Amino acid sequence: MRITQWIRDCVHARDASEALAQQIRTRQFQAALQLIPFTSTTNVGIAIATASAYHRLASPLVAIVWVLLIVAVELDSVRSFRLSKVRGRLAQMADLRRFAWQSGIVATLLAMPVIWLLPQLDVDNRLLMATVTAGLIGTGAFVLAPVPAAGLLWTACLGIGSSIALILVNGPVYWVLLVMLVIYSVLMAVTVLLNSRLFISNVQAEHRAEQQGQVVGLLLKDFEGSSRDWLWETDASGRLNHVSMRLAEALGRDAATLAGSSLIGLLRATFPSLSREENQALDALQLRLNGRRAFRDQVVPVMAGNDLRWWALTAKPLLDSQSRFCGWRGVGSDTTEIQRRDIEMTRLANFDSLTGLANRRQFQACLEAALPLGGQHQPLLLLVMDLDNFKAVNDSLGHLMGDQMLREVARRLSPLIGEGQVLARLGGDEYALIVPGEFGDGECESLGQHVLDALREPCYINAVRIEIRASVGLACAPRHASSAEQLFKAADAALYSAKDAGRDTVRLFNEEMDARARHRLSVMTELGHALERGELELHYQPQINVRTRAIVGFEALLRWRHGQRGLLPPDEFIPIAEETGMIVPIGDWVLQQACLEAMRWPEKIFVAVNLSAVQFASRSLVGSIKNALTQAKLSANRLELEITESSLIQDSSGARETIKGLRTLGAHVALDDFGTGYSSLAYLRSFPLDKLKIDRAFTHALDRDEQGESSAIVRAIIQLATALNLKTTAEGVETASQLEALRTMGCNEMQGYHFAKPIPTEKISTFMEEWQAGRGATLAQAFSAPAAL
Repeated sequence: MRITQWIRDCVHARDASEALAQQIRTRQFQAALQLIPFTSTTNVGIAIATASAYHRLASPLVAIVWVLLIVAVELDSVRSFRLSKVRGRLAQMADLRRFAWQSGIVATLLAMPVIWLLPQLDVDNRLLMATVTAGLIGTGAFVLAPVPAAGLLWTACLGIGSSIALILVNGPVYWVLLVMLVIYSVLMAVTVLLNSRLFISNVQAEHRAEQQGQVVGLLLKDFEGSSRDWLWETDASGRLNHVSMRLAEALGRDAATLAGSSLIGLLRATFPSLSREENQALDALQLRLNGRRAFRDQVVPVMAGNDLRWWALTAKPLLDSQSRFCGWRGVGSDTTEIQRRDIEMTRLANFDSLTGLANRRQFQACLEAALPLGGQHQPLLLLVMDLDNFKAVNDSLGHLMGDQMLREVARRLSPLIGEGQVLARLGGDEYALIVPGEFGDGECESLGQHVLDALREPCYINAVRIEIRASVGLACAPRHASSAEQLFKAADAALYSAKDAGRDTVRLFNEEMDARARHRLSVMTELGHALERGELELHYQPQINVRTRAIVGFEALLRWRHGQRGLLPPDEFIPIAEETGMIVPIGDWVLQQACLEAMRWPEKIFVAVNLSAVQFASRSLVGSIKNALTQAKLSANRLELEITESSLIQDSSGARETIKGLRTLGAHVALDDFGTGYSSLAYLRSFPLDKLKIDRAFTHALDRDEQGESSAIVRAIIQLATALNLKTTAEGVETASQLEALRTMGCNEMQGYHFAKPIPTEKISTFMEEWQAGRGATLAQAFSAPAAL
């Protein structure tokens, strides 16, 4: 039962309405007849060839009658084919039955010579006839599959006829061929049924799609009546053949007057005159339409009355049944608000929101446009400037005052800008100016000085007087560089030179600056690998107690043993390490190595480590020191940390908390180079310090202190430290007279070349032994003895 039902499903569509069944029959009939001219010609040709080849084995009259019968049936098939081409003709069930009987008759006629001739032929001709017959069965099953009754009759008639012929031959090999023929014929019959079922399913799917299309059409009509968007449709030439009411309203025109108008021409006609951008947008739409490929959200400008609007058009090409292009159908929407937001976002992306000047992104684009790589360009001057005192104002008076200062700078510089020039705020307190033209050295410096003069007049922000000071670096193209990147580097190098020269000044780029910049870059690059390669090392300078002449500690001093340049002092690379931030990992390494080395010394001797301002400002400092102490198993009271006065001033509240954290660990804190910086009694009293270190400049001045000024300063520092219960250490002691003067004033500790130069790690033990051996001498004799190293 199941097989019978399956065959019925393959032959007829289940649960199909009469209209659908009619459509399926028509499609079956048309599909089967499509190849009739070819198959009919082939069948007639095979009949004529067979009659000609084997006319000696049969009566000529019989052969002629046989060929004529086949021709007659095929002519009837061709007539049916011509009728099927008539538009609107629907196939009836009788048409399908007639076609099936025609197929069966032709198959029977083609099988007759096989039954008659196969027993009479030799082996080669039998093989030829069997091959042709098998091909006819397979080809017919494929061609006639849309009409399953025709395909089954064709397969059955040829299969049965061939089977009778094989039985008549009556040989062992032919019995095997008979079994294979039966299997082959059954397989072809199943193929006919499967292809027929697939064909019917496709027709049903197309029918459902057509119904859905009708529903979509109804929904689109509803969409046109209720949505803010609108539909549009054009013919192949781009003229509107569907104008929705929404589209007519958007254009402020009557729908009837728009039909037949060119879409592109209509959009262009809304403008009295087109700008370059508007013309480019409409040209882009024309290219889309010419391309005949679907597109989405193509933005075009439209002038609706006096209001510039922006539309986003989406469309797909329309194709006829022959896949020929016949127009466009799409939807349009008003995206004016989105475009306005995008324009504002573009403005924000290219201009500084604080000052209204061009930002770094816009400035870079302008500079690269003026100096294209490998292209011709006009000469120009690049001015790079940053404010010398912005950080002090920002930190001391607050960010709001700092922002007001940045706006004031922009306000003062803007009137200086001429046509074609670009003024930008690059970020922070850094500004840049592009000035097209060729300038001599004097003209360049005069322009830079003019900028500084515009800033120098004091300004008042919230009744607070603020002095604006800046440094300016200048570079010219193509004299100093031929690309945007090179020119900016040159101007930046000149800016560094202006800062090194004392700030509030102008510098024009020269080759010496370039050499310094390359050297700085080289040091920066090599320093990044120095720690990895183990090129950094520590030397230690002893600190001596004045009263007991005992070694109380060693200050760890960083050195870089460069592969080509030998041992480098810290002033050649520490400033660069601070600028790049590499000082933090380097400082962590110094702490770890110093703590590990101190564990080899007697317990009463401490190690002093310098902390840079960048390192001191790091939030991870206290944790790094704690880790270094833990790894070395060093008691915290044997670690002394030296900080500079600038570290305290930059962030007073943060510095206070950091020092408290260090004191909580048990470490000591010394203020290095005291007297050379801010030297405020207020912060000395508010920060929990342990020691003041007297700068070497005051120590060296004691030998030539004719009027006693240096002595008075040093004495005041020592008395101040005593009053605040702080120890004092004098740096740079090199002579016995300096030693005696400091001892008389009450200084607690000293260090300098008079006692020892910085000592490599491996020689510290030897130095301490030799120093210990000198305890029998007088204090003066011990201190005046030559340094051990």
